[in-house]
Amino acid sequence: MADSRIKRNDLWPKLKNIKKREVWIKAAERLGLNVTQPKGGSSHYAIRLPKYNNHDIKGLISNVYNPVRKDISESIFKKLLDANYEEDEIWIALKFLKK
Repeated sequence: MADSRIKRNDLWPKLKNIKKREVWIKAAERLGLNVTQPKGGSSHYAIRLPKYNNHDIKGLISNVYNPVRKDISESIFKKLLDANYEEDEIWIALKFLKK
């Protein structure tokens, strides 16, 4: 279950429907976050806070792989809340909520 910071409990279960990393990548870009991929041809992408250098671990929100697991989506969502993103702006970036 969602923690007490989640106000839209009706949307929280929909996070389990995110199966492709591209959903989080596009949402991250809409939020102004950096999305990086290692140069070695790795299959994962990293979502990072823009105020940190791309190699600084403090800026890492999450690595995302295909398929995305429910617990990873929940973790990314909570880390975005920790980074002071508003709940509604995250839902809007995921296209689960309209402006």
